[in-house]
Amino acid sequence: KKAHRKLALKFHPDKNQGCEEAAKEFLLVQQAYECLSDPAERKWYDEHRESILRGGKGFGDGAGDDDIESSFIFDVTPFHFSGCFDGYGDNEGGFFQVYREVFENILKGEKDGWISEGNIDETEMPNAHLPSDFGFGSTEWKDVSNFYNSWESFTSCLSFAYADKYDARQADSRWERRRIDEENRKARKIAKKERN
Repeated sequence: KKAHRKLALKFHPDKNQGCEEAAKEFLLVQQAYECLSDPAERKWYDEHRESILRGGKGFGDGAGDDDIESSFIFDVTPFHFSGCFDGYGDNEGGFFQVYREVFENILKGEKDGWISEGNIDETEMPNAHLPSDFGFGSTEWKDVSNFYNSWESFTSCLSFAYADKYDARQADSRWERRRIDEENRKARKIAKKERN
């Protein structure tokens, strides 16, 4: 609270009249305070802190192997906050332009991942029916409603094999292979939960 108050006073628009940069900084300070003062948001931030500080790249602990994660998985972490767009217009950097690209990238990543896992036809992908066009400020409500209804129950169709901790082919016995499979299943489940 003390740090928030200090920064809020420093960048307050009344103290920095006409300074656009100070107004943007003040907005970021206010958004950070709102995030950290809400217990649910704070919990989410604490759980994803490392990913946010690394720029939202990778699921792993940063040890190296996890950074190869998968080039097709689009990271949505930077887009969870209103500071990622500037205004609610259709212009460059505006709400509709930013989130249009986000949804297009998510769907493109799903398609690329589907193909990279050995599937031949992307039309057979479970998420192929999802609309990729987020729309504009002038989009009709029925189209907006259709878009959100389609994406509401989104779950990735990927296998998350990149999250496997062990190579099951290197098991010496059936018992060891079962344990490896069990650990890999847990790792995939965690990765899928992070993604969805």
